[in-house]
Amino acid sequence: MSTEMPLHITFAVEFECVLRMTNDQYKANEARYKQSPHGYSNLFSNSSYASIFEILSTNGIPVNIGLQDPDDNEWNDRWTIKEDSSIEAFETNGDNIPDHEYKILELVSRILPLTDESFKEIEAVIQIIQTRYTLITNESTGLHVHVGDGNRGFALQTLKKLSILVVTFEHIIESIHPDARISADGTQQCKKSSWGTTDINEIGSTIEECQTFEELRALMNPDLTKKYAYNFGNLSLTQYLPKMTIEFRQHEGSVDPERIINWVKFVTGLVSFSHAVSTAQHLWLWMTYSRDQTYTVLDFMKAIGKDELVSYYRPKLYLRSPPGTPVPLSPPPEALECVTGDLPEFGPKGNGWLADTATSDANLINEKLRTV
Repeated sequence: MSTEMPLHITFAVEFECVLRMTNDQYKANEARYKQSPHGYSNLFSNSSYASIFEILSTNGIPVNIGLQDPDDNEWNDRWTIKEDSSIEAFETNGDNIPDHEYKILELVSRILPLTDESFKEIEAVIQIIQTRYTLITNESTGLHVHVGDGNRGFALQTLKKLSILVVTFEHIIESIHPDARISADGTQQCKKSSWGTTDINEIGSTIEECQTFEELRALMNPDLTKKYAYNFGNLSLTQYLPKMTIEFRQHEGSVDPERIINWVKFVTGLVSFSHAVSTAQHLWLWMTYSRDQTYTVLDFMKAIGKDELVSYYRPKLYLRSPPGTPVPLSPPPEALECVTGDLPEFGPKGNGWLADTATSDANLINEKLRTV
């Protein structure tokens, strides 16, 4: 078991979507929020946002529009209504309905603890907005989840374990997402080709060699922008008001509470597992199964202890041909000579486990990886 202090996982969700309203609704908003004494136009010039601000506030949801105070970090105890110019205002099928207005919307949750109450709050916010507007998603929208440990950040070893998992198991995690979220420029992944090699042992060793967070970030986000499936930039102390989160950006836009909540459970589970798993078990998992072409994301969910997600995702996966050609499914015995203690038994496709055996020095494991 990892000797790191336990995590207290928190998260925040960025919903990108489009508001659909009738022309009459739009005209009513313009009249109410721009030409009346309510004062909402002082908060934001968009009458649709002022409308959402009012209905959420009236229902007891703490909310603000944009960053009202330049010294105010949006990651606080309020939901935030924002505008995102990357969103395009069109129907899912591209054919807008006549006599309707379409307005882009980014809605950012407050920082939430990982509890059932937080999931109920997400569902409530979406339902409240849907009482007045139709919410639409299309290929220009995304669902971004920030995962943190409060404002404490994460240990470098946790981040390295997470990085190895999302890179070496990239091809199976992709089965959750449609093609548009795999190839889109806005969600560019940590593709294996960007590493200059397809050898997972070499990739794992390269990540393990990182001595600082900035070295790891340069590997995961080479041009230091956030436009990657896994954005580590929010952990950089060089940023103004860093959020201290890992941002998972790959999921397509969604306003389905069940879908959103299950994705949150998956990515928070990934982070928790990466923090708690022993070096020996982590090594065994990715070296054994990342090269197994029969291994699926459902097996991976079980391995990280998220069995509860399997029944939800089973009928929703995108089936694609596995990449590359078959390779041996298990590392040679010498690759694990440096691991002390016996590895616990687990099923042929993996079950949730966290090792409590002692682990050897990471540098020695690194050296062994190069010989595989």
